[in-house]
Amino acid sequence: MWTDFFKKNYKKIAAIALSVWFAVIAVLCGVISQKERIDLGKKFYFLVSSSTHIQASTHFVEWSGGAGYLLDYQGCEQVVFSVYLQEQDSLQVQAALMEKDTNVLTISVDSIYLYKRQDKEKKAVIKGAFQTLYNCCEILEKIIDRYAQGGTQESGKRLLNVLQDQLCFLSKEYMKKFPQYADVCQRGAETISQLLKNTIYLKDLRYLLCELSVSYVDLADMF
Repeated sequence: MWTDFFKKNYKKIAAIALSVWFAVIAVLCGVISQKERIDLGKKFYFLVSSSTHIQASTHFVEWSGGAGYLLDYQGCEQVVFSVYLQEQDSLQVQAALMEKDTNVLTISVDSIYLYKRQDKEKKAVIKGAFQTLYNCCEILEKIIDRYAQGGTQESGKRLLNVLQDQLCFLSKEYMKKFPQYADVCQRGAETISQLLKNTIYLKDLRYLLCELSVSYVDLADMF
């Protein structure tokens, strides 16, 4: 009986199924077309040890004044000497290193896409958050350069105090608007607070810059 019914109504059932399919496609296309994009266009250049011996590499990198940051990227763990915001800087340092067993790993953050209504309503807030975090990375990179060129502890600590204040402000400003971002800023401020209590070493500043850079990438991956 059911077989006869389906035979008699095959064309009608097929037409309904096809209509449903096209309706689903239309809805999906509508959702995709309604997404909003934020162009970031940022790149981070990680100078990493290409050795597979993680523990030995970490000790060597730290001994050399490098960050010794363990970067887990695309399922591969690598020890980072330092991270740079300009490719030329990473290549110059790589060429100057006596340790030749290194690579420059480039991580790009081109764009993020907002799908949720609440995210779209905060588009300007989210865009501003990413720009400000990148600015903090730029400031920290300049502080590192000053120390590397013989800058004094006093002048470096003054600049770090300014950066700490900025991160504290951002953590409070974005606590409700973008809580994950606020957590990143708070951790950064707390790290600087600890560093200011003692002698500042380049490897510690480089480690912090790695943390902030990776956090930037991780935040972008949320969208």
